[in-house]
Amino acid sequence: MPEGFSPEYTPQRDFLRPAQLEALLGHLGPDNAARAAFMVGTGCEWSASEAARREDVRKDFVHIGGTKNETRDRDVPLVRPWQGDLVDYALEHGMGKDGLLFRPNTSFTHALYRACDCITATRAIASVMAFVRWEPVSPEFGPYEVFPRISSHDLRRTFGTWLRADGVPVTEVAAMLGHADSRMAERVYAKLPPDLLRDLLTALCQPAAGQTVLEAGKDGEDGESGFA
Repeated sequence: MPEGFSPEYTPQRDFLRPAQLEALLGHLGPDNAARAAFMVGTGCEWSASEAARREDVRKDFVHIGGTKNETRDRDVPLVRPWQGDLVDYALEHGMGKDGLLFRPNTSFTHALYRACDCITATRAIASVMAFVRWEPVSPEFGPYEVFPRISSHDLRRTFGTWLRADGVPVTEVAAMLGHADSRMAERVYAKLPPDLLRDLLTALCQPAAGQTVLEAGKDGEDGESGFA
C-alpha cells in the first residue's frame, strides 16, 4: 500500500464545469489563463507546466515532462475537441520565453484563488444591482453562490472528469494522468455526478444513425435481442 494511502482515505472530487472554466480564464491574466487552459486540456501537473515547451505540442500529442515518477513523463493524446481548443488557447496566450510555453510563476495557485474570489464578488454585485433594478438574475451560478476556490490540482481533476464524462474508461484516464496504476483514478473518477452520468449514458444508448432502437438492441450475429 503506498505511503499515506488507506481504505479510509476520501479523495477530493472538485472540478470545473465548462462555463466555470470560461469565467475563470476571463479573470486571469493572459499567461496564467494559458497555463490553466493547458492543465485542463492535458492533465498536466503544475510542476510539469513550469517546464512545458512549445515544441512539446505536436499535432495529436502533447509531451508532459512530469518528474514525480517514471509514469509522469508521458505523451498525452489529444482525442477530444475541447483538448485541442484549450491547448490552442495556451499556445496563443502563453508568454514564456526561450521556447518555454509559460513564464516562471510560483504564485499560480494564489492567482487562481484571487480570480475565484473576484468572480464571486462580481456575481454578488451583479445580483444586488439586478435586484435593485428588478431585473432577472442569471441562473447560471445562483444569485449569491460562492465560486469555488480552485487549485492547480482541481484543474488536473477537471481533465480527468471531463474525459470520464466523454466515456473514456477509468484505466485510460489514469494512464493519461500519469498514474502508476488505476487505483486512485477509480476512487476519483469511477462515480460521475448524476447529471454527467445521465448525459454519458444517454449518448451511449443513442442508436447509430439510421438504426432503429430495436436494431440497436440486437446482440451479435444470431439476432437475439440485447434487451433484458
